[in-house]
Amino acid sequence: MGKTVDFNEKRKDQFNRMVRTLDKIANNYYSADRLHIIAEEKYGISPEDAIEMAYENIQHEARSAVKGIREIKI
Repeated sequence: MGKTVDFNEKRKDQFNRMVRTLDKIANNYYSADRLHIIAEEKYGISPEDAIEMAYENIQHEARSAVKGIREIKI
């Protein structure tokens, strides 16, 4: 059996923030193919710019989700 890790309220909040962010990234961003199709019509920018901006947004979301969180040593 594996070890268990006690989660205090702060760790629970941090974990839940990461889970919510991963869910948002996984489900709320267009795929690259879809973004290519709708970029100009929906956002008025080139598909290449839309993909670059989406990539930067995903990086920002991930950085924000892990800010201040340290790895749990087991």
